Amino acid sequence: MRFRDYPAKDSLMFVVIIGSWILSLLYFNPRLFSLLIGPENLFAKFGILVFIMLLNLFWFYGIFYTVIFLFSYFSKKSVQSLRFSNLPSSLKGCPRAAILYPTMNDFRPDAVRSCLEQDYENFHLFILDDSTEDKIKAEINEFGSKFPDKVTIIRREERDGYKAGNVNNALRQIEKDYPCFAISDADGILPGDFITKLLPYFSLSPHIAFVQAAQRANPAQKSEFGRELGLNINIHWRRFMSVRNRCGFVMFYGHGALMRTDVWRETGGFPEVATEDLAYSLKIRARGYQGIIANEVKCYEDFPPDYQRFRKRNEKWIRGTAECLKKFFPEFRRSKKVPWFEKLDVFISAFSLFLPFPFLLFLILVALILPLYFVNFEIRGPLFLIPVAAGKHLPEILFGFRYNVFWSWDFYLMMCTAIFYSFIPVAVDLFKRPGRAFSYLAVSTFSSLSIVVVSSLNFFSYLVTRKAVFPVTGDTKGFSGNSNYKAVFLLEFIFGGVFVYLALSTKNLWFLSVAFALLLSPLVNILGWEKKWLRPFIYAPMVLTLFIIILIGLSVWRV
Repeated sequence: MRFRDYPAKDSLMFVVIIGSWILSLLYFNPRLFSLLIGPENLFAKFGILVFIMLLNLFWFYGIFYTVIFLFSYFSKKSVQSLRFSNLPSSLKGCPRAAILYPTMNDFRPDAVRSCLEQDYENFHLFILDDSTEDKIKAEINEFGSKFPDKVTIIRREERDGYKAGNVNNALRQIEKDYPCFAISDADGILPGDFITKLLPYFSLSPHIAFVQAAQRANPAQKSEFGRELGLNINIHWRRFMSVRNRCGFVMFYGHGALMRTDVWRETGGFPEVATEDLAYSLKIRARGYQGIIANEVKCYEDFPPDYQRFRKRNEKWIRGTAECLKKFFPEFRRSKKVPWFEKLDVFISAFSLFLPFPFLLFLILVALILPLYFVNFEIRGPLFLIPVAAGKHLPEILFGFRYNVFWSWDFYLMMCTAIFYSFIPVAVDLFKRPGRAFSYLAVSTFSSLSIVVVSSLNFFSYLVTRKAVFPVTGDTKGFSGNSNYKAVFLLEFIFGGVFVYLALSTKNLWFLSVAFALLLSPLVNILGWEKKWLRPFIYAPMVLTLFIIILIGLSVWRV
């Protein structure tokens, strides 16, 4: 990327995404719409229309992530050999930089030390302590007393406005003295050259409001759950964020970024909502500012250390993102300073968090509604339906069946893309480590399927209450929101039991993948992730899914 190229962006990636999806609709949908020809009543026909719409939605996301993954191999590297010349006037010379470390009962000495070990001379660390536990407060005071010239502790009486309120409170006190500031997460590890390497990026354009460092999973994370799923952080940043500088929307991720104080001041500070990072990104972009990702600067962060906190984080993301779309997306969408494909990128990426709800609707539609009201559904529908085998021996039972006529190689490959798009980057990046790839994909499949019900509940909860909670991921003293209520786990268990019954009664054995994950969710929550005897059951959803997909492929090949 050359100096004169930025901030120009390219819409090619989204043209390919939309064009590929439209071509798939033109190719497959006539076959699907033929299901409407028949004696079924209007309710049944409406069910088929919803069925087709949901398939089209899943296909879109399969194409969306597959194209982004492919473009990640052709995206240009980050800007190299930048200098401190041509900085905005407010950042001339060697400006004072503030490093803000917000914490609430989740103080991490190793993370704070990384903030202090910067090779940039002119910086100061502010610990923004919203903690309620006296033990944590004392630990922070002791740490600060060791570095009186480099560390200042800021506390507030009223803890309003979530994390954004904490940061805004500190910046209002120091904004005149610090032209730029960085935000570190409670568990974030900053590299020693964090400020030195990020500051020159502001010389590329006066419109750059923040420079976001890439994130990587902390290799020193102690929890087994965090280590197994931490690969998700690496995949996300390497394969899905690296292209955003030129082909999409660059979001501030709430930490690991260097930011301009004058832009913060001009735009009225961080919106004091649950998901302030997305809200601030939308707000400044609508006013013509933007961010850039410095892919060569890497910070470490922890994945949620256990299953309970993984569910808490997911709850915050769903409710907070819904709130952001409602409050801040309309202005962003109307802004003439934002190209169309960035607007589309934000909406598509945000809506992906809500996909568990249409997936749950799809399950209910296929398992209950259509079989009851659509007469020829079992014969004609393009489903994962395994008819009863006529053979008596195991090979005949497994391989002697046929699927319905809608299953052809083209349809089969399209469905595989929609199901396995998240598997592709893992398989490619870990090609030489198949054991690690299998383990990650197995636990990732379980964790994703196990929160289908609770994610749908959180989405509905926000629609009803219009409130987004902010459960602090590191807080172990209780769980706000509903993700870990006993009633929610009971509901997941009931759904799991129902899907087991439907899988056996309708021969739709693919329901068992979801059923296993939902039935295991309460057990994993109670017993913990580390129970070794649970591991085969945790692997079961992915193994069963792969088994059924292979059987379908064999059936299609035999047709």
